[in-house]
Amino acid sequence: MTARLRVLVSGVPHPETAVLGPDGYVYTGTGVADHLSPGPVVRVSPDGDQEVFADTGGRVLGLAFLPGGDLVACDSVNAALLRLGTDGRIVSAVSEVDGWRLRRPNGCVVDPAGGVWFTDSGTATAGDPTGAVLYLDPDRGAGRVAATGLVFPNGIGVTGDGRRLYVTLTRDDALISFPVVGPGVLGAARVAAHGLASGPDGLSVAPDGRVYVALTRTSRVVAVDPDGAVQVVVDDPRRLAMPSHAGRTATGALLIPSLFGDTICVLATPD
Repeated sequence: MTARLRVLVSGVPHPETAVLGPDGYVYTGTGVADHLSPGPVVRVSPDGDQEVFADTGGRVLGLAFLPGGDLVACDSVNAALLRLGTDGRIVSAVSEVDGWRLRRPNGCVVDPAGGVWFTDSGTATAGDPTGAVLYLDPDRGAGRVAATGLVFPNGIGVTGDGRRLYVTLTRDDALISFPVVGPGVLGAARVAAHGLASGPDGLSVAPDGRVYVALTRTSRVVAVDPDGAVQVVVDDPRRLAMPSHAGRTATGALLIPSLFGDTICVLATPD
């Protein structure tokens, strides 16, 4: 499996989420001192050159592009969901959604209609059900609290038709899913996969319904089939160094940032 893994860029301190932009660059939030500390959002060219794209003064975790090219960013230090323009400037900042005060916005994804689903990890403490899944219409600024009572919800992804949402529960080593009833409205949760030992983090959903999940503490990426079967896609502690995300590109390759390292790796289509 590891033969298909290559390093796109090194020297990026503690990258959290890596997403491919419409300009062909890869964008990621960084932490300068450690994985929790503030740092800029950087972008990496196809050739591996990097530059600062934005500096929010905080720590950007989740990232996702809106249809018009703006970037949604979960800033855990500033406890806000940010919208960054194509020039890197902050267009808007949301710190409260439908009466829910954000504590630790973490993962985000844009659905086919342009709405933003995102997690608030709350205290991110084992056994502490202070997390939530929220939804925001980025153009209207209106949002909803979709699910509460969750222990450390982290990564988040949506199917291509927008009808099912997946969320990792890092402390519970689990992947759960919700049927999407409407904008900001979810049905009852079910467990999509047990036993994702050692910290499931960021994820993405493939067109065939498989969910790719980064397992941070074991430095693996796994694929979860719709029936719940789990397959190891890549296992490489040396190069992955505790990965925090497994984002898919348009060609199906996986972008894998190393949260406790300084690299972003690319894994050729594992299908």
